[in-house]
Amino acid sequence: MPSDIQIAQGHVAAALLQCPKCTSERVRRIERKGIFEKRLLKLFGYFPWRCASCREKFFLQRRSRDNSKPKEYVG
Repeated sequence: MPSDIQIAQGHVAAALLQCPKCTSERVRRIERKGIFEKRLLKLFGYFPWRCASCREKFFLQRRSRDNSKPKEYVG
């Protein structure tokens, strides 16, 4: 498990999500853990994601890959 958690800065390429650390497209939504993620980040619309390649955990204002108009990464 990575020691640093970040609010991701990155880019959307062809409507696919990319890991901000290794730029892999093998990312997936994960369950919120702890009060910080369940309450505070939820309040601001951030969702937790994890990269399957480098195991980096990051947060995006995007719930899924399927949105027709993806929200931009914020950080």
